[in-house]
Amino acid sequence: MIEEEAREQQRKTVQEAADEFLLDYKLKHESATFAEYALGHLKDHLAKKLVVEITPTVVKRYQTDRMAAGGGPKTINDEVLLLLRLCGDQGDLIRAKLRREKSLKLKTPPSPGRAYTADEKARMLAEAQKLRSKNIYPALVVDLNCGLRDKELRELRWQQIDLTHKKQLTVGKSKTEAGTGRVIPLNDTVMIALEAHAAWYVRWFGDCKPEWYVFPAGKGQPNDPTTPVTTLKTAWTKVRNNANVVGRWHDNRHTLITELAESRAGDEVIMSIEAMSHVPCCRATPTCGWRRNDAPSTRLPRANELRMKSAGKRTSTRGSMRLLLSRCFSSRTPVVGTFLHRASKQPEKTRKATTPCQPAHADRGEASPRVPQFPVQSLFRASKYLSLQRDAATT
Repeated sequence: MIEEEAREQQRKTVQEAADEFLLDYKLKHESATFAEYALGHLKDHLAKKLVVEITPTVVKRYQTDRMAAGGGPKTINDEVLLLLRLCGDQGDLIRAKLRREKSLKLKTPPSPGRAYTADEKARMLAEAQKLRSKNIYPALVVDLNCGLRDKELRELRWQQIDLTHKKQLTVGKSKTEAGTGRVIPLNDTVMIALEAHAAWYVRWFGDCKPEWYVFPAGKGQPNDPTTPVTTLKTAWTKVRNNANVVGRWHDNRHTLITELAESRAGDEVIMSIEAMSHVPCCRATPTCGWRRNDAPSTRLPRANELRMKSAGKRTSTRGSMRLLLSRCFSSRTPVVGTFLHRASKQPEKTRKATTPCQPAHADRGEASPRVPQFPVQSLFRASKYLSLQRDAATT
């Protein structure tokens, strides 16, 4: 039955397979813009081909044609992945062969992300205030100081903002689970901008209901508070050109991350505000933790790095534990003290990996010395007990 379905899929054209895939994609995903765009290019080049006719050579030719047409490497890679999904089991074989030949994905350029300087921020805010649009200035202030993603900002409602008591902003539905419902404190700059925007909002619409959107939709001027603004691209382009600044709207988020890193905020603070899933993701941000005006090789130290340096923790945790235990047990149990002291002096790279119940000399056939095997918790308790006894004896 499965083989029959695979043969039936191979007899379809790329046009038919793409239409069926798009119908299923729309039912399982909130937005199908990505799939519609990618499948549209596939239909333009391979619409009349059968799925069984798709080979690694056809995929390579498609990559070449799309690059000649001006497509970006990242876009072409996404389109190829969708094409291989349309091919089913045959696509798995094509993917494996292209991966062996190192031609599955085109090389992508480095991320264009950057952080705006203080002077650039001041120029952009000054130009945003001059525009006719009533949404661009408060939106720019919120994005520079809260680091919201584009959709999070556009779909922000008044019920998510507390301007009186807690002075915080609660993010609605986000791109990731970590971002949904996160709380961001509001500084004085954001408070002033949102209070002025709320006053204009009441004068323009006559009310400010909690379920209404903070940045309403409308052509020219906002006229529908029940619908969020679809895009800020036009106003943002004017602000950027008038301020003579090169960058993207998403770089406002990079700017906040960089400012937090420059202020030596911890990883947990940046992760909670910017909705990053883990520390490596936070450190992978192009401008996170780097000076904007210096060479890119001078990274600012984080708060946890400064704490470790000030405490003098230059050795590894494993080596420090062994050295501590060797000092605690040296006078009470000479065998354990000698064994641990010898292990702590041994280089980490040349040390053989052993299991907790197998000493390092067991593979040489030698007689095992009588080294008691304690759990880590017992060793720590014993070391603490012995240190207390020594302190009592000295006093």
